[in-house]
Amino acid sequence: MRLRAQVWTASTGLLSALATLLLQQPVLEDLTVLVPTRRAARALSGRLREVSGKRALVLPRIRPIGDEDEDLLQAVMAEADLLPALSPVGQVFLLQHMLLEWARQTPQHALARDVLASGSQALGLAQSLSALFSQSETEEIELSATQALFDMDLAQHREAMTSLLSVVAERMPMELQRMGYMSAARRRNQLIRLEAARIDLGLQKKPIIAAGSTGTNPATRALLKAISAHSQNHLVLPGLDHSLPDDAFLALDPQHPQYAFKILLQELSLLPSDVEPLPSNAPLRSRLIRETFRPASQSEKWRAPDTLNALTQDAVNDLSLLQAPDRHLEARAIAVLMREVVEHPQHTAALVTPDRDLAQRVTAELSRWNIAIDDSAGQPLLSSPAGQVFEQVLMLAGDGFSTARLAALLHNPFVTCGIENFAENAALLDLTLLRAAVPAQHFTDLVEVMMRLRQEALGNRHGHRSVQAMDEETWTIAIRSSSIFQSALSPLANDAEAPFQQHLERLQSVFLALIGDATGDPAAAQLLESLAGIADVATVHPVCRMRDAALSLRDALSEERTRPPRRDGMRLAIYGLLEARLMQADLVILGGLNEGVWPKIADPGPWVNRSMRAALGMQSPERETGITAHDFAMGLSHPRVVLTWSQRISSEPVVPSRFVLRLRVLLEMMGQKKDQQLIAWPIDYAQRLDKPSGFSPHLHPRPNPPIETRPRRFSVTEIERLRRDPYEVYARRVLTLQPLQPINMAPDARLRGTLFHDAIGRWLAAGDVTLTALNDAGTTVFAPYMSTGEIRFFWWPKFLRMAEALVHLERELGADVAQRFVEIAGSHAFEVAGVPHVLSARADRIDILSNGTLRIVDYKTGAPPSSKTVKVGLAPQLTLEAAIAAKSKFGEQVAGDTSELLYIQVSGNTKAAELKLVLSAADIAVLREGHFVGLVKLLARYQDPAQPYLSRAAMESDEQPSDFDHLARFREWALGG
Repeated sequence: MRLRAQVWTASTGLLSALATLLLQQPVLEDLTVLVPTRRAARALSGRLREVSGKRALVLPRIRPIGDEDEDLLQAVMAEADLLPALSPVGQVFLLQHMLLEWARQTPQHALARDVLASGSQALGLAQSLSALFSQSETEEIELSATQALFDMDLAQHREAMTSLLSVVAERMPMELQRMGYMSAARRRNQLIRLEAARIDLGLQKKPIIAAGSTGTNPATRALLKAISAHSQNHLVLPGLDHSLPDDAFLALDPQHPQYAFKILLQELSLLPSDVEPLPSNAPLRSRLIRETFRPASQSEKWRAPDTLNALTQDAVNDLSLLQAPDRHLEARAIAVLMREVVEHPQHTAALVTPDRDLAQRVTAELSRWNIAIDDSAGQPLLSSPAGQVFEQVLMLAGDGFSTARLAALLHNPFVTCGIENFAENAALLDLTLLRAAVPAQHFTDLVEVMMRLRQEALGNRHGHRSVQAMDEETWTIAIRSSSIFQSALSPLANDAEAPFQQHLERLQSVFLALIGDATGDPAAAQLLESLAGIADVATVHPVCRMRDAALSLRDALSEERTRPPRRDGMRLAIYGLLEARLMQADLVILGGLNEGVWPKIADPGPWVNRSMRAALGMQSPERETGITAHDFAMGLSHPRVVLTWSQRISSEPVVPSRFVLRLRVLLEMMGQKKDQQLIAWPIDYAQRLDKPSGFSPHLHPRPNPPIETRPRRFSVTEIERLRRDPYEVYARRVLTLQPLQPINMAPDARLRGTLFHDAIGRWLAAGDVTLTALNDAGTTVFAPYMSTGEIRFFWWPKFLRMAEALVHLERELGADVAQRFVEIAGSHAFEVAGVPHVLSARADRIDILSNGTLRIVDYKTGAPPSSKTVKVGLAPQLTLEAAIAAKSKFGEQVAGDTSELLYIQVSGNTKAAELKLVLSAADIAVLREGHFVGLVKLLARYQDPAQPYLSRAAMESDEQPSDFDHLARFREWALGG
């Protein structure tokens, strides 16, 4: 049959050329125009009004291919069983259910055991199965043919795969039929084929123009064939090289950009020479594009004189190449190019890329100039404020409870829990609940932990001053807030197996309780609408635990996008590859042109390899490379084009796309040296944006506060800080700063020391130095913390070992003790350069021996200082305590000469409790005076206004941390030399 429709092609300005073609038709409103996407349909409507120049215009019926009017199809639907489509989410749920059933029935397969062991494994396999099933439905391939795969010589590990595929092929259609559904791809194909049948029967009386489709899928080709059979209709093929020789056209392979047209034109019984370019649509760079994609086996023809003569300079005018050192600078350079376009009124620019990461980076870079860009893909729904709340809830339910995740949720500005000014309450919970030494371990522990913190704050002299300053009313507010927060999260505590619908309802109830009255937010409303759609297919999901339900929900919502309303006057846009076919702009930037990104690596998927695909009659994965090459060629056809790529993505080196490499070789043969092909000014501008005009490096911090603000009262432990890290003393005592406990910090050495010291102090103070008494004291002290695994299973056994060794050691020490004092405070007042000073101490233990001298004991859970360190004065704690005892008193009665200074290491390790004799009696008398004199000299230096508080003056090592390293910018000046 001779085809009667007019078949056109357009490579550039397709939208304007199509609008011109439409306006030439006798009655515009009688036309039906089919385009690839909804966005193309909206763009064509706008372009028709622009080209017509009219203020009012009756538009044709413009719709995407596949968006058929089912009312018009009633005449051909008599025998069609057109069931509702099962959503993609429902399809994954159904395959997940089938996958688990298969795994239970075939436990002999390692794959089956992996599926049963891991919910994420089951979900990931269901996703890949869903993609394979959708592809087979789109290509109209029956998966039942998988039975033939068993006859192939396959590797043993593929036996499980073919077994599972045969189950899916057999059961999937039956399950869909039983549920009253059909797959979305099959339904779309049926609608398109019904529309083709309606046109074939002559029921379409008015003209149809189909534009922008390459006929990749069989159903779409059938529709285009039906349209082409009527003289009133038109086909507009995007980017067909109509001048390509027929023999070369028929020899194309799947990776060539014209391969899709080869299949389509064979279906239409046409050759490229039968297709004409749209009037006023002269193809740009067609010869350059054709040579770029010349098959590799013929690339030697590039050197032929007739080839080089045909590639004129006009082909490379306004074609620029940009190579960026990394992805960050590529995005910024693209933003600079777009920023330059905005300087010209009415000019437009578009970024075409398949790389969403690059697109988002460009959007962020443009925001520095408050420039909005119309991104066709929108933003992920889960990235919206409301979406972030729900995603954080899913992470709490799926990945497990942690204080860090709780903090992220608590500080989300969208979380209100129905309380006005919830941010103030959240600040209280942050200060207390999130920064507890042993934080909550579960959703149900929040109030209990808050009550424990309230009790600890009453007698904890080491607590943070902000917590100590909280009055009874503030604590009441904090406890009430934690109760409300715990109540909102309580449904997450139930992780028992249950129908997916129940888990969905619980998660949604948590979300609603957290956001309060913010359900009117557009993103929140869209999220609730999406959840309602998921609820419609919830019964398909297998029974599961809460964490698996959260995993499935997070995956189901990951592809949801939210699109803000398009603002008038936006002249910048970001397009995906498909929708870019009909779009046009004054500047088109093809971004992310790296191998593996554009094009993607040809991947047959985990289920069927290339030979298996051939046996099933499925398209080869290289076909996607050809489609991507076609989109690249379309982009290259625009009047002004910039191609961009990166040399690194993250920390990995990458190579330019194969399309770019071939183009650059061709340009070099045309006489452009490789360094001359690249433009540098956008990269230069991008780098200069963050480069300071001048640079004056700062030296180490040297704060010199006024004398009257400098501290004059010190504890003996602060003296060591003043020697080793004066800046810390400055930060604590002059700036009055106190570091907060990090959020989600694991129980640390400081807490371990506190617990051991507290238990030993209680034991010694009670006077009963038996093992039972020490263990009882430890039980009392450790009780609030035993819910923490590290404390219960590591610290407590160490304490028990330490207790047994310490009791034996105490029998030796106690033989000569006349009186024992525990946690006793003392101080000594003195003058430095005429200025009163006070030295204070709180000794772990002081024994009055039978000879009247003192023994001062300090317990260390870590390694005590060496004798050498003590003697040189870098660890003067015990010697200064001896000086206080000699010059003043500890308490009301402890004074005199010290004959023993002891460190007792109570680590609970191999040597659970070990006595460290630091100094002899003779040394003590000399060093206590020498260290006190050295202290007076040290403090005298700080009475000099010129004496700064240096950072890390005498630390044991560069790796030893300090609480104020960040404030002193230690890493900054250390790395800077």
